[in-house]
Amino acid sequence: MKGDAQFPHSVMVADQEIDVSRMSATEREFAMQVIDDALLRYERFGKPRALFGIAGPSGAGKSLLAALAKEIARGRNFPFRVET
Repeated sequence: MKGDAQFPHSVMVADQEIDVSRMSATEREFAMQVIDDALLRYERFGKPRALFGIAGPSGAGKSLLAALAKEIARGRNFPFRVET
């Protein structure tokens, strides 16, 4: 999987450390794809700032996905930062 070495073992979500080391390859690939898509869209917008939202029902993993995106982006040399 592309960039797997950059995938964190854990992330902080609502002041709790979440162990993500047992996520499946499919789940990891999805998280990596979210970051790749955000970078592509950011580049296409051509603006210094962009806002991306994650929507879904309670318990769907929105906060976890956002925390993963922040950690993954931190390990890459992006022209932007991810805030949650």
